[in-house]
Amino acid sequence: MHRFAASPALARLEWVLDGLDGKPGWGADASDVLAAAFTAVVTPERYVEVTRGRAADYAPVVVVGLDVGETTARARIRHHDGTVDVVSCVVEAARPYRIVSTWVTGLVPTDLAPRLPADFTDYDLPSVATDARLVVFSGLPGSGKSTLADAAGAELGIPVFATDWLLGALTPFGGRHFEAPLAMAEEVLTTLALRQLVAGQSVILDHPTERVATRDRWRSLARRAGASFPSWHGEALSVDTVRPRERSLAAVMRYITASPRDQLSR
Repeated sequence: MHRFAASPALARLEWVLDGLDGKPGWGADASDVLAAAFTAVVTPERYVEVTRGRAADYAPVVVVGLDVGETTARARIRHHDGTVDVVSCVVEAARPYRIVSTWVTGLVPTDLAPRLPADFTDYDLPSVATDARLVVFSGLPGSGKSTLADAAGAELGIPVFATDWLLGALTPFGGRHFEAPLAMAEEVLTTLALRQLVAGQSVILDHPTERVATRDRWRSLARRAGASFPSWHGEALSVDTVRPRERSLAAVMRYITASPRDQLSR
């Protein structure tokens, strides 16, 4: 197993991973490694037994991510079925840095609310009589869609939720290195749009929306919520942002403010 820069928590986490890796003779020193607060709840013998049993699901351990502090360390490891679990380890703040707690959980907790569907046709939403609109501005980066989206939002007095600033807010937490940032942004945007529409309020989404499935998903959400679905895209309204901004905005506004029933038929 690859060794990383030392910290008390990492050293103990590696001990736990050795157990999940099925290392021969592992666990003989459990009484010295586990703190009294831990063994008061789970005996060393029981912890060693459980960890050795889990080795059948993980060995050989494949670490796909690591977060290390002085007293807390976490490793993301791949389960045999391809899913990822998180092994966490918390140690004492002073020598000998025994393990205070350690646990294994799924990367996506099972007690979370279920993910929103790809198609909202049969999704359970409260019945809301509304003239709300779900407006989507899509296009290549630098195409001017965000400028028009913000201008339209200001003109109509409705919120604009943009992928750029959603992901920007996550930058301090490693957002630039997430595996699927656009997919994450899409889920957040979908949730924000749903909450607005359920409240009978319009919303503008500013997202690349290159996938047809994404546009279909948002169209189905609008229909299920009784809202119209105006979209700036080739299938709806296409705008040449090379021309003066005022002309582009006027075209966008004419399209957005068309009859909601007309929009629903698109």
